[in-house]
Amino acid sequence: MLITRFLGAGLLLLALAAPVYATQVGPNDEAAIREVIERGNATQMRAIALRDPTAVGEHAIVEYQQRLMRTNRSLLSNGVAGIDLVNIEWGPITIDGTTASATTFETWRTTYAAGPTEFARDRNVYALVFDDAVWRVAGNEHPDSRRGPAAPPDTERDPDPGLDIPAGQSTSSNWSGYAARGGEITSVSGTWRVPEIALDAPFGADAAWVGIGGLRTRDLIQAGTQQIVSGSGTVTYQAWIEKLPEVSKPLPLTVLPGHTVSVSIDLQATDTWLISLTNTTTGQSLLRTETYSSSLSSAEWIQEAPFSRRRVLPLSEFGTITFSAGSAVRDGASLTIADLGARAISLIDNNRRALAVPSPLGLDGASFSVIRS
Repeated sequence: MLITRFLGAGLLLLALAAPVYATQVGPNDEAAIREVIERGNATQMRAIALRDPTAVGEHAIVEYQQRLMRTNRSLLSNGVAGIDLVNIEWGPITIDGTTASATTFETWRTTYAAGPTEFARDRNVYALVFDDAVWRVAGNEHPDSRRGPAAPPDTERDPDPGLDIPAGQSTSSNWSGYAARGGEITSVSGTWRVPEIALDAPFGADAAWVGIGGLRTRDLIQAGTQQIVSGSGTVTYQAWIEKLPEVSKPLPLTVLPGHTVSVSIDLQATDTWLISLTNTTTGQSLLRTETYSSSLSSAEWIQEAPFSRRRVLPLSEFGTITFSAGSAVRDGASLTIADLGARAISLIDNNRRALAVPSPLGLDGASFSVIRS
């Protein structure tokens, strides 16, 4: 059950009599215990969907129902728009007279109204009591939990990503992909598939985006998707936009691993931009009009290790991400990445070891992959 992971609440202590000897639960009791836990999870999903924190059902004892209501209120007040149980794995179930314990490993998807989506896997240790001839949930611990409510960290991107790249070299401390300079760039677009990152992956982050400016300049308008890995069983996915020197802002567009996302940034009039993000997997689209003064000096298609608190975050283990339909408008002409003469950029660490390397451009001149090494 998702609920206590957000509050960090411990197991309810009940003054109940129990036999001295514990026994393995029988098949009928095991089925009943599984059913009441599954019913509780379904009830909580429905309560959040209905935005009714009091809809806790009768699967729990009265004291635990009250805690469930407090937790539901907390979730809703923290901007949670929906929760879904993605997977449940069963551990041991034991009985001790009129009390029981059940262990599950549950993966939950939490959707925030602001746009981010979080996947989290936790070990749950349920306490149950045999009450009025049925099993009911009395408490739930998350003994492996090492954090509180999920909130995407405040991340920002390098304001001078190309300044430390010597002429003729294609390396960067946080960029991997392709970038083109020259002429006046008034539009950029690209498509990619959101990578799936393992829930048990180490702490890190990565961001895929297209942008205008920022290559050897301090201006950059960009939009894309981002993954943030907690290192303790949680991965958050979100769409965002950013206009340097401001920090990135999440967008209310749901993006999940495996979804295909198309992004375009188009100059409409002086300092007026139309930013379009479309999840082609779900059909959901979002349009934003932004005001920004740009040098119009470059176009980028990038997989990045984001910045936070003036340092580059560890690059997540994203595997491979593939960009397609990459193009830009330069001096009024729509051109592919190849037509623009864009150069490849590899992301390296402080020891100049490659961490992410772009492939050669495809035959269409508009596609490539970035491979995490």
